[in-house]
Formats: sequence, structure tokens, C-alpha cells
Amino acid sequence: MFLASGCGAGPDLRVVIDPEAPTTLDGLVLSMKHAEADAGYEYVWFEDGVLTEFRGQTVSAGRTRAGSTWRVTVILDGETTGASAKVTIVNSPPQTPEVEILPKRAWVGGQLSCPVVSPSEDDDDDAITYATSWYRDGVLHSEGETVASRIVGVGETWMCSVTPFDGLESGPPGIAEIEIVSSPGGNVLVILVDDAGNDKIAAYGEHDSPANTPVIDSLASEGILFRNAYARAVCSPARAALLTGRQGRRYGMGGIVHVGSSAIELPVDERMLPEAVTESAAGQYATAAAGKWHLAGLKTPNIREHAVLAGWDWYGGSLGNLDSASFNDGISNGFFHWEKSVVGEAFFTDKYATTDTIDDAIAQIEAMPEPWLMYVAINAPHIPTHVPPAELVTVVVDANSTRTQKYEAALEAADTELGRLLDAIDPMVLADTTVILMSDNGTPGDFIEAPWDPDRAKATLYEAGVNVPLIVTGPLLHGVTGESRAFIDIA
Repeated sequence: MFLASGCGAGPDLRVVIDPEAPTTLDGLVLSMKHAEADAGYEYVWFEDGVLTEFRGQTVSAGRTRAGSTWRVTVILDGETTGASAKVTIVNSPPQTPEVEILPKRAWVGGQLSCPVVSPSEDDDDDAITYATSWYRDGVLHSEGETVASRIVGVGETWMCSVTPFDGLESGPPGIAEIEIVSSPGGNVLVILVDDAGNDKIAAYGEHDSPANTPVIDSLASEGILFRNAYARAVCSPARAALLTGRQGRRYGMGGIVHVGSSAIELPVDERMLPEAVTESAAGQYATAAAGKWHLAGLKTPNIREHAVLAGWDWYGGSLGNLDSASFNDGISNGFFHWEKSVVGEAFFTDKYATTDTIDDAIAQIEAMPEPWLMYVAINAPHIPTHVPPAELVTVVVDANSTRTQKYEAALEAADTELGRLLDAIDPMVLADTTVILMSDNGTPGDFIEAPWDPDRAKATLYEAGVNVPLIVTGPLLHGVTGESRAFIDIA
């Protein structure tokens, strides 16, 4: 606030600008002391010495800018009275932003980032920029948005300090801190396709006429493609071995479970994947399974709750192949009409099975706290052969197409939906997720094409029956990509 007396209208004329320390959100108000009544004063306002449009006793709120100086001069009868006042507009610094370090579970060799979760508020509505500083064990290490993976070490405490700046001054920084652990942890996404051999995946290059699988091929280019991964020759033993890490014949799962007639089930007292990850050094995991189960028959007492009893927090999908059901509702079963079980409850649905499984996976990933384990067992391209929704495929396929054409279209539809799943995961969450994609066995002989031998396919111990796709990508690879010829037994 600045007060001045005037000479042209009496020695006691004084003018005052309020408030004393205005911000850009405040208007300016001029008041006068010892003014002559009905004298007809005029007022002239200047901003940084430049004449403005204001001629009254106020300047509108929001008209000023931080750091500018405003002066008012009082005029009477066309002459200055000598009475004036001036004030400098105060800048409102930005407030503290909310920040977090990602990934939320940081490990040795992992890259750190420190995004702004909630931006700084600024009373002046200035554009805010941010400067990030990183401290390792309390000592300033670097400036920038990220810390490279090669820098991070076990047992270290890293802190990011993100300072907001509005063009005039800085506000208080947002602070986040994390301790680096030796066990990587992180989310795990296991994707199992049904009856898709290496011959059908373009990334493997083992056949001249693979299906169209750009999403799976992209995963292979971003991670490691395993050339010598082996599974069981048929479905149920392969799934049991995947979930238990043991050969199926050790616990009665040496053959296919015929869901409609079988009393066989994977013993729930076997130690399975969800239990194993929860007991790991990475800590407690949330778990969910979506899609084809095929590990218990309808004559077993635990069929409806079998997946949950096996250790999964949530399960939704088909208990076996889509053409099987616990009762007949008079409609032919398949990918567009099938019986679904969700945590013990069974009902028929007409949603395309592959889309339904992906929808469930997306919903569960969004709902689960990190770290999580998501098992996505897609029914495709297993029979029954069918014409998938047109929007999921690039090939022209209809009811008159061959069974092989329908089979490959079903695989492409699954590939498209896998792309939707990956796109739906928050990028920062996906960056903390190991993705494992595989098949339960090779391609069935009905869909093997020359020069491959259809008699050496699924359900046989020949290469085309048990040598299966296995692709792994994610942060634990530390940027390593390519192909591995290491022997992998998926059991």
C-alpha cells in the first residue's frame, strides 16, 4: 500500500489502494481521505508506467498480472492534484504437487520414474512446469524424470523431489520415497491359448502359411521367443502341469478331463501357482483366473468351486470345452452360446467367448491391487470351428470357409483381443508386468497344413504335438530381446 498527499486539492488529501498486497485474483480499490465533497475527482491508472483504460476508483479482479506495479493519479478540474498511490501485484507461488515413484515395488536393475499424480494448484492460473531431482540415500544424485535401470541397487532408498515453477517463482516440492528390494516381484500376466502350435504363429517362422497374429508377434519382438518349449500333448495334463509345476501322472491328471462325464479333478491340495507366488519373497499377490479351466469333471464334488479351491481369489469362464455343459438348454453350444461359471455360479451366455474372457481379465486387473497374478486361458482356436466377429479379423471368412480357415480366423480374433487386453492395462502398470504367453499343446492334425504331417500333431509326442509357443516379455528381462534355444519344460 502507498499513500500520497496532493497539493492541488488541499494539503490533507490522501489516497489509499487496497488490498495492501494484492494477488492477481484481487481487484484494486482506491479510497480517499480528506477529499472535498462533490469535487468531481477523476482517476487515472497506470500499469508499469503505461496508461490503462481504468478511470474509476477500482480495477477489475483478474485484470492484473503478478509482478506488475499499478499507480493511480487523482485529477481535479483537468489538473493533477499531486495525490497518487501505487502497489505491486504479489505472485502466488504454486502449491505442492502430489507425486509417486513408479514402479511401486522397485527392484535391482529397474528404472524409476516420478510422475505428478495431482498437479500443483496456482491461484494465478499460471502454466506450471516441474523440475525433478533424485536423491540416493539422502545424497543428490541426478536431475530428470527418470533414473536409469543400471543405477539402482539393492537396499538403497531413493527419493524424488518435484518442484513446481510458475514462471516467476518456485513452490514447495512434492516428495516421494521408495526402498529398492532384491526380489523383483511385479505383476504377472499368464496367457494360455488353446491348440495353437508354432506353425500357426508368424514370429516362429516355422511354416510358410501361419495365421495372422500381429500382437503375439509384437510380444516376441519385445521379449524372448523360446524355440524349445515343451508341454503335454493334450489339454488337461498340460494345464495341470503349468499350474502345479509337476507331471500330471503324479496326481491323477495324466489324461483329458471329459467335463461332462468325468469324476477326475486336479487335487486341490496340490501346491499351485497362486499359492506359490503368494509365498514368494515378493509378498502377497492378488490372483484371478479367466477362461477355460478343464481341470475337473461335472461328477466331482468341487466342480463349481474348483478353481477357487485351487487357490485363485476369483475365477470366471468355461469349466471345459465350449460344447460341454452341465445341462442342455436346447441351444447348440459353442463360442456364441456357452455355459459360464463365476465363483461357483453357472449360467448360459451368448457373448463371444474370447471377448468375454478378455473382458473379465480387464475387469479383474483393474480391480486387483498390485502385485497381481492374472491367468487368462483363451478357448480359441480350439474347436468348435466358427466364424468370429468380423471386427476381430482381417481375413474374409464365412460359413462356407474351410475348417482350417475358420480355425486360423479364431486365432486371429484371439490375437486381436489380446491386443485390447494389453492396451487396457495402464502403461505404468504394464511396465511393471511380466507377460508370459504359451499354448497348451500343438496344432490339431485337422488344421495342420503341408508340408507338416497331420499325423504328427496334437495328441502325439512328435514335435508338432508338444513343442509349443512360449514368449516372455517384461521388466525382468532388462531390455533383453531375441530368441532362446534353451530347453523349457512347461511343468
